[in-house]
Amino acid sequence: MAISTDITGLKRSFEEMESSKLEIDDQISSSEFCPRSYQKELFEVARKQNTIAVLPTGAGKTMIAVMLIKQVAIECNQKKLIIFLAPTVSLVHQQYEVIKKHTNLKVGKYFGALGVDDWDLKCWNKETEEHD
Repeated sequence: MAISTDITGLKRSFEEMESSKLEIDDQISSSEFCPRSYQKELFEVARKQNTIAVLPTGAGKTMIAVMLIKQVAIECNQKKLIIFLAPTVSLVHQQYEVIKKHTNLKVGKYFGALGVDDWDLKCWNKETEEHD
């Protein structure tokens, strides 16, 4: 199986990041998710090793991540901290909605405007206790 390592594909403009909202909105509106063959293939690779998936907008990268998050939650019978980073606040909200809709996990979302930069250990401990 060939895995692309085209670094130039990792750079996206702000407009491209914002346009991924279309992909997310389509995924939110459908509670049933049936992965495509390439998503299953990437999922299997990512389960076994660190992976960077370079796919065009709308190709379902978010859903591959959701599949991985669900797998980690299933394999680990104890509380596990999973962090999903997003480059913009709007994408934080979108990813939060998709993960919340497609998993039974208690999900949180955090970004600078919430004042998280000033949180101490006590605040973070409280948040991680309230979420899966």
